[in-house]
Amino acid sequence: MIYRKIIKEYKLNILMQGRIRMDAEELWETVRKTMMEEISQPSFETWVELTVAIALNDENLIVESESKFQKQWLYQRYEKEINAILNDVSSEKITVVFTVENEDDSMDDRGLMSTTNRYDELVGIVNELNIRVEHLEDEVRRLKNLDPEQAR
Repeated sequence: MIYRKIIKEYKLNILMQGRIRMDAEELWETVRKTMMEEISQPSFETWVELTVAIALNDENLIVESESKFQKQWLYQRYEKEINAILNDVSSEKITVVFTVENEDDSMDDRGLMSTTNRYDELVGIVNELNIRVEHLEDEVRRLKNLDPEQAR
């Protein structure tokens, strides 16, 4: 996976620059421990516990979730809180990015359908509805042309 390559390159850059800082796993574990104290145990176990940090760069901590639904939930309910924790424990401004392994490219980073794909989907729905309307209008015209005896 591309993120695994990023991790190797990043760790190499750290060694070459002589910088010392937490790696992705250490940073995410710190966030998870803080979240465990701040949210209910059932919420933590459902949404946070089984997530895995897979990469860290200068701007983002990439965290893999188990499903698109979990990813969306994490963004909607916990993104701000997690970013605040990241800013508290890191000397750099790091933002969490959730991902799902083998995720459909038609979704954006938050698990929402991209604008282009959503537009194409809506155009298809509108075209189908237009065809149905045309059929209904034809049926109405046909029924209007029938005399009352034929309509029965």
